[in-house]
Amino acid sequence: MSVAWVTEMSPGTEKRRAAATCGSCGEIGIVRVWEDGTIQPVGQSSFCGCSTPRIQLLET
Repeated sequence: MSVAWVTEMSPGTEKRRAAATCGSCGEIGIVRVWEDGTIQPVGQSSFCGCSTPRIQLLET
């Protein structure tokens, strides 16, 4: 999967969107990946219903 970086207004806030899955329950969703490695679900406060999701980026 090829994902382009999106530059925000503030320096040091580059991010990209990527597909991801929870290694525990198998839920699939879209996340933001910040340049510092932080992963944040898009459009929701948590990625899935797991108490401790194991988010893994999907790549092709």
